[in-house]
Amino acid sequence: MKKRSIDCINIFQGTRGSTIPKEGSLYSQWNLLKGKAGNTSPAACLPFGSVACSPYSGGYSSGYGNFMRNGGEIPESFFEGNKLIGFSHFTHSGSGAFGFYYNYLVTVPFKGELVDIHNLKEVDSEKASVGYYSCRLMKDNIKAEMTVADKVAIHRYTSLDGKPFKIGIDISNDGLKQSYDEKVFSYAQESEVRIEENQVVGYIVVQGIKLYYCIAGTSSSALWFDKKVISEREIHIAKTEKAFGCLFETDSDCAIVKVGYSLVSVEKARAAVSSVFDFDIVREQAENAWFKRLSTIELEGVSDEDREIFYSNYYHTLIKPCGWKNESFLWDEKETFYLDFATLWDVYKTQIPLIFTLHADIGKGIVKTLLRYGKTKGKLFNALMLSANMNIESTQACCLGCYVLYDAYIRGLVEEQDVDDMFAVVKSEIEQYAQSIKDGSYEKTTKLLDCTLIAESFAGVAKELNRMQDYEYLSDIAKYWICAFGKDGLLKTDYPYYEGNHWNYSFRFVNDVEKRIELSGGKENLIKQLDAFFAFSDGTERCNRFEGFNNETDMGTPYFYHYVDRYDRLAEIMQECTKNCFRAGRDGLPGNNDSGGLSACYMWNFLGLFPISGQDIMFLGVPKAKKAVLHLSNGKILTIISNLVEKHVKEVVFNEKRIDNYKLSIQEILNGGEIIFS
Repeated sequence: MKKRSIDCINIFQGTRGSTIPKEGSLYSQWNLLKGKAGNTSPAACLPFGSVACSPYSGGYSSGYGNFMRNGGEIPESFFEGNKLIGFSHFTHSGSGAFGFYYNYLVTVPFKGELVDIHNLKEVDSEKASVGYYSCRLMKDNIKAEMTVADKVAIHRYTSLDGKPFKIGIDISNDGLKQSYDEKVFSYAQESEVRIEENQVVGYIVVQGIKLYYCIAGTSSSALWFDKKVISEREIHIAKTEKAFGCLFETDSDCAIVKVGYSLVSVEKARAAVSSVFDFDIVREQAENAWFKRLSTIELEGVSDEDREIFYSNYYHTLIKPCGWKNESFLWDEKETFYLDFATLWDVYKTQIPLIFTLHADIGKGIVKTLLRYGKTKGKLFNALMLSANMNIESTQACCLGCYVLYDAYIRGLVEEQDVDDMFAVVKSEIEQYAQSIKDGSYEKTTKLLDCTLIAESFAGVAKELNRMQDYEYLSDIAKYWICAFGKDGLLKTDYPYYEGNHWNYSFRFVNDVEKRIELSGGKENLIKQLDAFFAFSDGTERCNRFEGFNNETDMGTPYFYHYVDRYDRLAEIMQECTKNCFRAGRDGLPGNNDSGGLSACYMWNFLGLFPISGQDIMFLGVPKAKKAVLHLSNGKILTIISNLVEKHVKEVVFNEKRIDNYKLSIQEILNGGEIIFS
């Protein structure tokens, strides 16, 4: 009997260091620039859920595991074995260095003294499935279980030897373990804590955001400061470098703790807690929510290992962004507010197009958030997180929100009444860079391309809608894209580049393909450049090569071979991607997963499709499954069939029509049908 999608998932995928590339493989010749770890977490969470509940050791960057802060190699460890401090709320998902790391209200069951609450404790029997995590704290012999509902986490602790225990909650924690790097830890900037009957309520100010909470226990409670119980039933702390929190005394061998959150008020946090009752029912509801999302793709003709890899990556693709229903810290609106775009640079090429294709309800919420933010702030964001800092990673790129809006528009996710707002936001974003583009004082060639390429795409939309003034304005900006390139057909070298160099950014997908080929001196010269970049030849040193699905910088570049009619090269690269770069198990991700950016890239490549953000193009690749069925958001079905004997594709037929240029429009994809690779 075929396993359900949710039963194939390894929640722990990407929580350890990456597998070292096999010596002599194409993969081993690439320039793996970023950290060799997925940085994922086995947190209990809902798809696109606001709250995650995670095992917490203080490890980089999610709070789970034993990694120290790291850059380009397999990270160093700050302890051996499997240990935890407790269980925290809110985590990053596969991200790197942002300077803040969440992990709030760390909850610790224990049988010793409060003074030991922050000690690392050995655990075993670690298990995780969608919406659920459990382990055993070995010394105290306590089984810990977590599950989640909307805006609330539920903890269930069971003393396996029947002895009483306590539950301490550190309300002050903000970040990772302080002892190995002070740059990853801080205390709440301001807090209010008070006991109300069997609940502890209040707020914390973390990263400039006031986060309200309600903690409901099943036993008597007290407050503590600096690891000492205090008599006060209410405290207000403006600033401190001492830990503080609350303590529950259990009166049986099993205790339930519910922790609810709100961006608006204690009352809403309390309502979240009051909305859930039985742990097992909530766990089942979380499982059903995941099953519904993950069942949008069905696979046939794949090995058990490939099925595990695929659905584990699909799982990690659907964790972020986080939806806060009817709540926001930026505006008072009765609509879902989406957070944890960490960052758009990481997800706009792969993860967000996947959401738009298969989960349009989430896609529409993302569009509403972007448009509302643009109207409120007069510009769009690169990152929007649970933080008052609206300029996180603002130097990475520009106009990425415009790419998201374009991709949403061509998929029918921008409502007609929002088109005016869309153009206003897009033009406002582009206007910030227009003068520097025209006079040549632009900061980066990459930003020049970011701005001009999306201007050209929206110019096309404006022309279709007979918005001629918008068309003329955008077309005037678009023509400058060519200024980014040098005489050799690569981007100019005398500009800064983010996480790469000019080679990594030189193969951006432009609208004028013929002109781009001409810039490189014709197809043959462009092939030589691509072959050098992908290490098919010795034409350049390692620092100028493909980043190997280890980072998002150039993840779409393999499909540039379409422009020069070398589909065979694409096939070889896809073989490396699906066979060697992504694996089963904890070491199964080739780099920081960055909110699902890498996982979504793997999924598209596995399916034999690849979207080009900012263009109406879906490239055709090399499918791994014999058959994949995609249940599209519009109710249509797209079936992908592979009759490949070897890895090279000789023919593609879409709805009984031969596709010679190996690409389809987005609308053709959304209309559904059947793609046959032979």
